[in-house]
Amino acid sequence: MRIDDGKGAKAFDAMLDDPDIKDMFLMKYPVGEQGLAPDVNFDPGRVRYAPLFKKIYVSNELDKLPQRFLAYLRPTQGTYNCRPIAGTKRQSAHAFGIAIDIARVHSHYWAWSKPDANGRFPYKNEIPWEIVDIFEKHGFIWGGKWYHYDTMHFEYRPEIIISAK
Repeated sequence: MRIDDGKGAKAFDAMLDDPDIKDMFLMKYPVGEQGLAPDVNFDPGRVRYAPLFKKIYVSNELDKLPQRFLAYLRPTQGTYNCRPIAGTKRQSAHAFGIAIDIARVHSHYWAWSKPDANGRFPYKNEIPWEIVDIFEKHGFIWGGKWYHYDTMHFEYRPEIIISAK
């Protein structure tokens, strides 16, 4: 990817609509207790060169999967949602902005099942390993590996993935 598209200085809206990589770094983000109130059109981090993000994040690899996998991924069921885990007072991983739920139509959740005669919840899963492998490669754990399974749930937990190796 080219860093500079050669178009020179751009108007603010043009930079948002058609940025290059260099444009993403034109405004230095003011870390800490500084930068308020920002100058007009001072939006560090708001300029995003989408092709770069598509190449370096999980979605790029998921997009390369054959078309038949899309049914397991879309529509997503949610990401950030400041809420407790259903039926508890514990914060959901979604409340921390570290979780994503993929398409519900092919997902299973332990609480949607009835326990067997021994009181155990029978495991169910339809999510292909190809999807799980990509998420794990990028530091996500999968709720499908829990006894209290939630097969639509992926959670960014690189510390757990690293310690498992």
